Amino acid sequence: MGLLLKVHSLNLRGIKGNALTKDIGLLLLRVVTGTGFVFLFEKVLPRGGVWGPEEWFVTNVAAMGFPLPLVFAWMAVLSEFVGGLLIIGGMWTRYAAAINTVVTFVAAFIFHGGAVTGSGFSATLFFVLCLTLTISGPGRFSLDAQRAISLRRLESGLKGTNRGSIDPLVQPSL
Repeated sequence: MGLLLKVHSLNLRGIKGNALTKDIGLLLLRVVTGTGFVFLFEKVLPRGGVWGPEEWFVTNVAAMGFPLPLVFAWMAVLSEFVGGLLIIGGMWTRYAAAINTVVTFVAAFIFHGGAVTGSGFSATLFFVLCLTLTISGPGRFSLDAQRAISLRRLESGLKGTNRGSIDPLVQPSL
């Protein structure tokens, strides 16, 4: 009977108060999303010894009416590749995800005309994934979280010291 209640609790109400499962879910979401950007949308990796966006991609950017299509193509492929790496590690996650939300929005709703099936499916899917990470953040298993923990420890350690001795802008009292 106890096991049945636990299964019922998992299926209908989620795991109440268990942040661990949410953080594991965000970790999986980050790894899948970032890996997709790095390897699925790998327009920046070298082909034939040439780095950067391929000619077909620059042509598509120009066809959407962007000025300086080569510059915008480079911005898109760098945001996907570098942003994907940042998302995987959970470093500056919300910024990387927000930038890629814009990039995938353009791909899904301008280039593919909002077609959520067929050729526009992956762009729409990655738009939703990036929007989710922008809203939720990276979770506890991320470099962002570790940086926040380190900063809190540093700040709490400084509260008990004489700040005048470590802050060059504050004159020690005589």
